[in-house]
Order: sequence, then structure tokens, then C-alpha cells
Amino acid sequence: SCAVGEGKAEPDTVSEAQAMWNWLVFAAGILTSTARAEPAPVPDAAAIAAGPVETVEDKIEEKQSEAEIKRAARQAEIDEANKAKAARVVVLPWDNEEFWENDNLRRNVSIRIARPDARFYPDIDLYQAGRKEPDKSVRPVDQRAVVPDSAIDELNSAVREVEPIPFNAMAEQEWALKANELRDLAERIWFVDRPELREPLFQLYVQIGKAAENSNAQAPPFFEYIGNYPVNYYWYLAGSMAWETPELLSKVTDAELNSSVNNYRTMLETGQIPLLKLDFTNDSENRFDPTSFADQYTVFFNGVEKTITSERGLEERPPGRVDVYLERDDGHSLSDRIELDKFDEKVYFVRGVARKKMGLSFRDQLLMFPNECVPPVDGDILNYLAIYQRLHPQAEIYIAIANLGSTASNKILLWRWVASQGWLTRVDDNTGGFPVRFALLGGVGITFSTATYETPNDETLTELAESSAVSGTPSPTSILTSADNVSLVPLAFPINIQLRGHYGRLLMMIGQQYSLRLAEDEFGDGGWSDKFQAWNAADGPNTHYDVTDCFEQGGTVDEEPVIADCAVVLRQRTWQRLSYTGLGVVLGRNASIGFGYRGYIRAGWYNAPHLVDLTGHLGVATAPFVKNPDGRVNPVVDLDFWGGAGIPFKDSLFVPQDKKLGNPGLLFGFQVLAGLTF
Repeated sequence: SCAVGEGKAEPDTVSEAQAMWNWLVFAAGILTSTARAEPAPVPDAAAIAAGPVETVEDKIEEKQSEAEIKRAARQAEIDEANKAKAARVVVLPWDNEEFWENDNLRRNVSIRIARPDARFYPDIDLYQAGRKEPDKSVRPVDQRAVVPDSAIDELNSAVREVEPIPFNAMAEQEWALKANELRDLAERIWFVDRPELREPLFQLYVQIGKAAENSNAQAPPFFEYIGNYPVNYYWYLAGSMAWETPELLSKVTDAELNSSVNNYRTMLETGQIPLLKLDFTNDSENRFDPTSFADQYTVFFNGVEKTITSERGLEERPPGRVDVYLERDDGHSLSDRIELDKFDEKVYFVRGVARKKMGLSFRDQLLMFPNECVPPVDGDILNYLAIYQRLHPQAEIYIAIANLGSTASNKILLWRWVASQGWLTRVDDNTGGFPVRFALLGGVGITFSTATYETPNDETLTELAESSAVSGTPSPTSILTSADNVSLVPLAFPINIQLRGHYGRLLMMIGQQYSLRLAEDEFGDGGWSDKFQAWNAADGPNTHYDVTDCFEQGGTVDEEPVIADCAVVLRQRTWQRLSYTGLGVVLGRNASIGFGYRGYIRAGWYNAPHLVDLTGHLGVATAPFVKNPDGRVNPVVDLDFWGGAGIPFKDSLFVPQDKKLGNPGLLFGFQVLAGLTF
């Protein structure tokens, strides 16, 4: 089997530590604070004189609006950061059928790589022929992907140096050497993907054309045929850039050079030099939807943004160098550098060429050795993978193939790009064929409450019985006592055992909690008590303990109820048991294997006293001592903060005798759990 833990992006340990600290501060604030009723503030005269209520409301709405804008901006920033960190899965087609939008494939791959936030893209997004550096000696891991800003200064410096030199200041041979020197320098801007690169390259083209013209050597690569016209090729390239952006001509102050470049621009505008066509149709479907394409991509030609409006997906461009770049809202897509004067066809299929290289050639190379841990692929593809990784430095890059057209988990072939090594490695299916990951945890904590559940003494019970006997109807009295003010009372020391299941972001769980009461009540009872849930008459009188039984068993004398000699028996427990289930979500890159920030709702049943548990939980699960958790088995530590209600239900001392539910008592707590994922 292949190692599947290499090359993964390291988590941001600083931000995780900061987040953990924020949780601790938040919890400490809750546990140490007490809510108190404060008198309402009396508005002063200045506030009353400030203006009508509408003015105050307007100010409040204005502040709320400003806060909402700031909140939206912060959320947008977080979303952008999450996009950058998400795993990017490039899905290669099978028999000309695309699967990158297939829901079943997306679900199975996300679970398999334990990245529920993974994003999926077509094969052409990986094609980076334009961004590949011209220097063939540059290794894939050393590809820069983007032209550095320092290249702008280099070109501007060279232009300033040669621009003032008159034609007769150098010999023809020296001009020829200068032309070659400047031509090599032009490759410093090997791909134009932004407007800032256009002017320096334009100016350099003008000077290359000047040096070539002064060398008096009418030969390639400085002089070429464009259509039927012999041209000074670099003046022509400058003219084609001016065809797109006419204001560039104002940068050429030499009247003769300006006229020469403008002449080629005019030839393009008047149609003397015909434009050639770029086709953006999807080769696998042979159709084009301008609206759908615009939703997916922003298109740049030589750094200038352009919208493809043709329903046939065609865009006309001048012959010569055309740098094509497709940008997505969450990253980078295809790049290609096209020399339109170097091919005979009248149409260049942009996505078709990319599909042939990535969807056919790359796929076939991977399928030749599907079981190799490090499959051999050609150098161009390694360069494209390295560039794609460099463009998305925080993302993990995966390649997927729906083998034989099947999207079943055990049929999908998967590889990951290992940036540090510069190769692809096969990703084994470590789910064991079962998509749900489990975690078994145990831990301890503390429970606080705003209510006390005290065992009533015999005197209290007798009073209830007598009240019922005298009135002839059940007393509505509840024994549950509530605090007048919300103040956290330490109630119990819980020990928790929990089994979790993780399916993508979905969190499911079952568990049991056993709690030891922390303090004795005023009657000296440190355990848990409540009614027996069933009364068996054979066990003795009134073992069920319902106060109404006390007079029902006594019968009547002279039509008056008589209190029976009740033997009061309560259910006593040292350990309180909570059986529960929960459902929630986990956030973050490792959510599928059980790690990250999470929240869930817990519902359960306490055996003594008889309470329904309904609580909300927030917390975080981390993998101690493991930098990049992977596979099924990992250590896990979970910090959990929770709050909710314990609701007395039906057959309980703490429910009024004429009701089925008692007054809920608020419950708070925190716990620390540890265990293993598997």
C-alpha cells in the first residue's frame, strides 16, 4: 500500500491555539458570572430633549446597518480564506464523459480523503502551458507560476537604456546582438496574466523591433510573414497590443517608431491582416453557453479582461502571441500561451487542446500503472501540477478518475500531489469500504444547575398526603425548588462514555453518563431519589409512592377520606444515569475523521430524578501529538461546553400531581473527553 499521509497541508496551529484560548475564556466567564436584576436606567433630560423617538431609531438602525456591513465583510474574508484552504480535486473524464459535477463522486471522494469541504474541477483547470517557464532546465518544484513584479523593473530599465540610442551610434552587428539580448529579456515576462505587465512588454517590443530594423537582417525570428505580409515581428506584436489598448501608443514618444507600430495596428483594424479565431466550446459536448461560461470563468487575453458573448464560443484575436488565462472566483484555471501565426488552422480550440493533454494523455498515463504508488507521468504534466499547487499554496491537490465510468467508492482512482517531492502518489482507500468513521471517548466534567432536586422528608410527604386527603383531590404541589436568581450551583460530577459516528460533516452519537452528586441536601442525603416508576402491590403498600394512594388506600369513614398508614419507599441511587443520543455537525478540514469545531443537540433520559435532558453542545476535537491526522485510527481529545434544560417528566416527585411536566431547571456544564477514532 502507498503512504497516504505525505504532503498534506499543515494546520494553522497558532489559530487553533488562539481559538482554544477563546473557548476557555468564554467558559470561565459563564462559570464565574451571576445574573442579577438591575433597576431600569432613568433617562435624563438631555436624552429626552435630543429629539423624537424616530431619530433615535434611525441612529440605531444606522449603527445596526454599519455593524451588518462589517460583519458581512468579516464573513466574506473568512469564506475567502476557507476557499484557499480547501482540497481541490481535479476530475479527469472517462470516455469523453465528465464527472466533476457528479454528486455521488463528490460525496465518495470527500469522505475518502476526509475533506468534506473539498472542491471539484474539470480536467482543463490543471492545464498550465502558459505559466510554464520557457527555461527547460527549471524543475517542476521550482516553477514560479506567476511573473514576479521585479520583471517589470528589469524591462523598464532595459528600455530606458536603449531608447535614446540613435540608429547610427552602433554598427549593424551590434544592433543584431542587442536585438537578441532584448528578445531574451522579453521572456522574463513569459505569461501576461495582469494589466501591469502589458506596458513594460509593449515598450520592450518596440525597442526589439528598433534593434532588429537597425541590424538590417531581414530574417526570423525578428521578421516573419503574418498572412501574406512580411512584417517586423516585434513591431507587429506591439501593434497588436495597441489594437487591444490604443492608449499604449502614447507611451512611444519617437514619432518614427510610433508611426511604424501604429501602421500595424491600422492593418489589423481595417482587416488587411485578418483576425484568427479562438474557440471556447467544450470539446466533450461541442456546445457553448455564454452565461454558464461567464458564471464559471473570467477570461483574460494578454492581461485584458474580456467577456465571451458569442453563442458559438468564438473570440477573434490578432495573429501572433496570445496569452489566455481563465480565472475562477475561488482560484485559478487554465493558462495557455498561443502563437497564432505558428499553425495552419483558422481556429484554435482552447479547451479542446487542454482536454486532449489533460483529459486524454494524462489519464492514459495514469491508467498504464494504476497500482503504482508513484505513477510515471511526463515532464509537462509534472510542471502543470507544480504550477497549479503554487497557484493554490494552501490547498491539497488531488486527481480523480471514475474508472470505467463508475462513481462507486471502491472504483474511483485517486492520487495526491506531493509538493515537497514533486510527484503524484496514489491515495489508498483507508475507509475500509465503509464511509462512516467512528470515535469512542470517555471523560469527566462538572454539572451546574439553577435548581435543586432535594429528597423530601417524611414531614413534607405527610403534608402532601394530608392536603390531598382533606381536599379529596390531588395536590398540585411540586417539590422542585428553584433559585430566585440565576446562580450556578455545582450539582454533579459526571463520567461520560460516548460513541460517535462521522459521515462527512454529519455527527451522530449515543452514550451514557453516570453522575455522582457533589453535595448533600439539607436532609443529609447525598444521592439521587425519586418515585418508583411502577408499584407492585405484592411488594408492600404504596411502594409506588403516589401521595394520592395514601388516602385512596385508607378508604372513607362517614364519607370522609381517611389517611392510610402508608409505607413511603423512594427509589434511591448513588449514581445518576443519563442515556442519550445526539445529532450535529463538525466544521473544518478534518471534519470527516472527527476533528474540528463542532456543535450538536443532545436528548436523553435521567433515571433519578426522572428528567428529560435537552441540551446544546459546542466544543472542539483535536488530535494530540499528531500534526496531520489521517486514516481511521487517531487519538482524540475533546473539550465540550454545554447548556440546556432538565425537564421533570410524568411520574416524578418534581412534577405537580395534576400535570405531566414540571418546571424545567437550567443545566450547564463542561467536560473533557479522550479516546480514539477508528
